[in-house]
Amino acid sequence: MPRIRPEFDAGARGRPTSLATAGRVLTRAGTVVALTAAPLALVTFLLVLGDAPTMDAGLDSAVAATTGPLAMGGGLGWLLHVAVLGVLAGTWVVGAGLVVSGLAD
Repeated sequence: MPRIRPEFDAGARGRPTSLATAGRVLTRAGTVVALTAAPLALVTFLLVLGDAPTMDAGLDSAVAATTGPLAMGGGLGWLLHVAVLGVLAGTWVVGAGLVVSGLAD
């Protein structure tokens, strides 16, 4: 015997999003951001190291690029800074998604 289910009008009223759904969306979005920015950060870091005359000078310039302010400059240092910020932002969004998912349990 088939079950009789009432029909819902989807256009009349929006359904509130559950915490579990919001946590899944945040976790997936953060993973996409972090995984997109990670190869860019790695390649840019290797380019900064390869552009320097010595390994020590390359590490110093990479550390200076990632710890300094994000100015309106350009070049590899700026790109490295933006890529590292992308990885960090993605990681924070993944963490927020996991916390929200944990609240739903």
